[in-house]
Amino acid sequence: MSITQLNSAGLAARLGYHQAGSSDGLIYSLSTQHPGINSWIRDIFPAAGLLATTTYAQLEEAITLIYTLPQSWLYLLSLDSGAITIHENGKKARRLQRGIHLLVYREKAVRMMFQPAERLIYTAIAVSGEFLAAYLNSHPLERPFTVQDAARWEKRHYDAPDIQLVFEQLKAAVRNDKLSPMYYESKMIEILALIRRNIQDEYSWKRHQKSERKSHVTYQNYIYLERVKAELDKNILQAPTIGQLALVAGMSVPKLYRCFKEQYKMTIAGYVRREKMKYAMRLLWNDGLSIQNIAVKVGYENSSKFSAAFKRVHGFPPRHFRKSFGL
Repeated sequence: MSITQLNSAGLAARLGYHQAGSSDGLIYSLSTQHPGINSWIRDIFPAAGLLATTTYAQLEEAITLIYTLPQSWLYLLSLDSGAITIHENGKKARRLQRGIHLLVYREKAVRMMFQPAERLIYTAIAVSGEFLAAYLNSHPLERPFTVQDAARWEKRHYDAPDIQLVFEQLKAAVRNDKLSPMYYESKMIEILALIRRNIQDEYSWKRHQKSERKSHVTYQNYIYLERVKAELDKNILQAPTIGQLALVAGMSVPKLYRCFKEQYKMTIAGYVRREKMKYAMRLLWNDGLSIQNIAVKVGYENSSKFSAAFKRVHGFPPRHFRKSFGL
């Protein structure tokens, strides 16, 4: 199926969902002929050129959608679960893992494949190039950037705990559909602002490193470190040992420790803890899991130690997160 607008209508049609209006957007769900099945999609359109969407669906078969959009869009997707593969011309296919992902549409066809491996749960935002240009034109104090510039963002810039929290806030707001368009627009701008802040912080960090030290991470070492991070991301809950990671990097253990911290501003242990706590935040939406259950899932036998680690990463304990979202 070919899609010419960045919304959920194409996916909803393939799922056999019925469309209904809401205060600021559209709701797609199964008809009353399917009682007891909790599957739906909700789109919010806070302004021309903006989309916030959340999906909670069970696929019975694979679905392929081809997007051929008339203008450039910046698309950020926070994936809780589900099997999604993205195919872009001239690029290697991307199988999305749990986390936040960036896709930049630049008037070229993009194919998205959804597999029925597990329930599809995600929240996403889309910002058009036209909206971004108009917004920046009306805010002259902001440093300009374009959708094309976003194509150079690195995953560490947008798949971060502070940005995940904003996506969780958006998820709750879109599901409840009780807030004004201004809220959704401000949250989407906040996400972009946080990404740009993360990029600037990294730039300042690297400048400081160069001024304080003679050593720095070479491009070749950066490639090795990305392999190490990819190895960690394969299964963060059962991370390889430091010795195994050193073999992946082709470095001594001390050199790996040093280079990893220089490149990513955190230790390997800190990175593993951060990624586990990001996963834990997603698990907190599952009201069938107690905080103790979640602690065990992410490798903590003691819920108190888990709560301390969660607070260290996110700035608040897991109970506070659940209470603030009414979970």
